[in-house]
Amino acid sequence: MIYKIMFSYSRKNNIERAAFVGNIRTIEGVDVFYDQQDLNLGDEVHKSLSDMLNEADCLIALLTKESLASKEVLDEVIRSHERGKDIIPIVANDISMDSLPWFIREKNFIKYESTKFDTVFVDLRIAIEKKIKTSTSRKITPSANTYSWEEWWIKILEISRIIKTGVDNGHFNPSVILGISNGGLAVADHIKRQIFPGAKPPVLSLWADRWSSKKYFDNEYNNALFQAIKESNQNDPIELLLIDDAIRSSHTIMESIQFIQSKLGKDVKIVFVPLLSRDTSQLTQIEEYLPFSYENGQAFMINKADFYSLIVSSKSFPYKIF
Repeated sequence: MIYKIMFSYSRKNNIERAAFVGNIRTIEGVDVFYDQQDLNLGDEVHKSLSDMLNEADCLIALLTKESLASKEVLDEVIRSHERGKDIIPIVANDISMDSLPWFIREKNFIKYESTKFDTVFVDLRIAIEKKIKTSTSRKITPSANTYSWEEWWIKILEISRIIKTGVDNGHFNPSVILGISNGGLAVADHIKRQIFPGAKPPVLSLWADRWSSKKYFDNEYNNALFQAIKESNQNDPIELLLIDDAIRSSHTIMESIQFIQSKLGKDVKIVFVPLLSRDTSQLTQIEEYLPFSYENGQAFMINKADFYSLIVSSKSFPYKIF
């Protein structure tokens, strides 16, 4: 099996890119590609890069001052993280840790000095060969097994029914419904309309700033949002319904929950509901916040097996989320 690598870089670092790509191609069983090589005139750039990323098993990111100033490079790095791709960062020696995305700071990365290129490539070769040995194919083909819009809507109705059970029996009364970024907000709005016909509870966006070098959710918008939530619920216990269209990373969901708790306190009650997860491993890490765990499973009248059966699927939605 060929191990496919996408090389992410700033075009201001073309000389370095050429040197790295040339050396990577000497590794047996590897196919490496990059934008200038694989984009044709007239191609829709964003879509083409997204398709290239879908095909890749691994992203090697050359992180320099120039590439960290490029939204395209950061977008490729963030999408790779969210899609569960292998990532091998090569970080220029003059880059500070604070300027790196938080999930890159948590990785073992390769320090790059132009005067020590041979040493850097030896380290890169070792890292690639380790990834090849440990890699399990997680490549996603967006065109395969796609839900119809009707199936997408049925999923929303099924989730709405589960949440409505908890509301109707008095076990769950959310003060706020939060959708994670655009996809989660759209789903949250549909679910709210099925359960709560009036103005309350409000549907708000928990915005993930995916270009931030800090945590995704620690931004000015969310800080103002939670200040308003606290002021609106001063005398009442706060319950939150947190919704996303799909779990791309359980780490990201846990980060969102930890951020909410940092703003509203550890006692805030949170129920998290996604429409889709690729596998159970992402769900098991956040089980305590899923409906079947709330109040020992009595609130929503659904057990773990049935909830997993509803959520876990290898299918994709009619729009691209991975």
